[in-house]
Amino acid sequence: MPRNGFTLIELLVVIAIIALLAAILFPVFAQARKKAEQSACLSHQRQLGQAVMMYLNDYDQVYPPAAEGTGLVPNWAERIFPYVKSLGVYTCPTQGIAYDVLRRWYNLGRSQAERIYAVYGVRNFSANAYVIGWINPPYPRAGPGKVRSEAEVDEPARTIILNECVGVGTVLHRAPDGTPVPNNMQWWWAISDECWVCAEADRDQDLDANFWTSLIAHNNGSNYTLADGHARWFRPDQTYMPRRCEGTTPLGNMWQWGETTLGRCGNDCPLHMRQAVSNFCRR
Repeated sequence: MPRNGFTLIELLVVIAIIALLAAILFPVFAQARKKAEQSACLSHQRQLGQAVMMYLNDYDQVYPPAAEGTGLVPNWAERIFPYVKSLGVYTCPTQGIAYDVLRRWYNLGRSQAERIYAVYGVRNFSANAYVIGWINPPYPRAGPGKVRSEAEVDEPARTIILNECVGVGTVLHRAPDGTPVPNNMQWWWAISDECWVCAEADRDQDLDANFWTSLIAHNNGSNYTLADGHARWFRPDQTYMPRRCEGTTPLGNMWQWGETTLGRCGNDCPLHMRQAVSNFCRR
């Protein structure tokens, strides 16, 4: 007599095969998605790097300032916007908008934040304060407080100008109709430096996961735009380890070239970072 449908055993076998294939393929799909996000972020950082190069050509080979004081003036991202032309280029899908940070730190709800970012743009990148400096910074640790010329930068291909960060700051300080951005959001996370790496590496990864992922957003590393306009992926240690030695004194790294490595950061740096830097010139 002909059979209609499958037996229970046959159905269980089919389900087991599907489950096995899913277990094999889902991680592959997830990895492919992460790789695509990394490529998108890297592409955006290359575009920003080229925009900085065009800015240099128009402004006597001087990098844009990250900020000036704390007034309602453009940040570095807005200064290069005429060359970028799209707010979407300032985003990285892996970083996104840090809604939990906006809620905890700034009492800003999700819908309110999305309305703001739709107009002023979300910025997933921060500037290295040692090159793209904050003029008249609001606190002493905000870098040297000066903007560099292209000629001042030692080894541009090894010097960071932009890094990935969580999305809390905006690109624009005014809407097209002239309305200022709320709460000076153009300044939020406008700059970073070697001490930022220390602070991020020392955060509680469970409580502040959004921050730590800025350093290891892509395969235990992150994308960086360099002072010659190109962009590359680096592990955190590749960015903060010394550039050279003077005797047993470590100097510079990918964030700066003229000071003792991590010298301004003090106890912001975890012990393992300080020990690695200290031992670098004693080998």
